[in-house]
Amino acid sequence: MDPIFIDEKGAKIQAGIKSHLIPFFDGQLQEDAVVILSKFGVGENKDLYKVVVQPYKINFYRCTTVTPDTS
Repeated sequence: MDPIFIDEKGAKIQAGIKSHLIPFFDGQLQEDAVVILSKFGVGENKDLYKVVVQPYKINFYRCTTVTPDTS
């Protein structure tokens, strides 16, 4: 799964979620939802197919947390 995140300024970044973690995050991420991510990694985007022209990507780990933004 390679979701795209957009910040409040409109900047986009691709994320990577390994297949064994998809069931854990699938119910937490929804299109057009505002969330707060924590405990994630940032690394070089070495994907052959880059959805976003950005040299970095967010990497989800088992310890990554997704919290709905209530503000």
